[in-house]
Amino acid sequence: MLLAFFVLIPLLGCSDVSDSSGTGADGGVEAWHGPDWVLRTVRLAVLDRMVHEQGADEVFGSVGDGHEVLVEHGILVSEQGGYRVEQDPVEWSPWGEIRSDVDSIDDALAEILESNVVGWCGKEENAFDFARAYKDRFSGEFDSQEEYRGSIADYVDCGDGRL
Repeated sequence: MLLAFFVLIPLLGCSDVSDSSGTGADGGVEAWHGPDWVLRTVRLAVLDRMVHEQGADEVFGSVGDGHEVLVEHGILVSEQGGYRVEQDPVEWSPWGEIRSDVDSIDDALAEILESNVVGWCGKEENAFDFARAYKDRFSGEFDSQEEYRGSIADYVDCGDGRL
């Protein structure tokens, strides 16, 4: 399962990957931490916090059916009383099903965040802009998923995102 995680993560960060095995010409794993991966990861973290802070009805109420693609792929998991955001791509639908829908997933995340605000850090800010500000500031800054995830967690919890 852990091996599958490290094979799928590189692919999710690169929407233009042509080799579905996740390996480059030299046999190494392609970069998982490109700007698309960073933005998708911070958007998921922001969405997770929004769902916990505001509730699923509030977050998804203003976007119509835009979140359904996230439900279809196991990113939004229905639970009693609402949804939970599954941030581990290993738990999502099989990559073969997601690969062609990465743009749809990114579009759904963007639509949801554009329609909501982040208010838990003391001032209200559009959630889309909040996530994009992280990507603009930190894309290319870290060398590991652990560093990015730690930085993103700090940022979403109102820190500066610096490790």
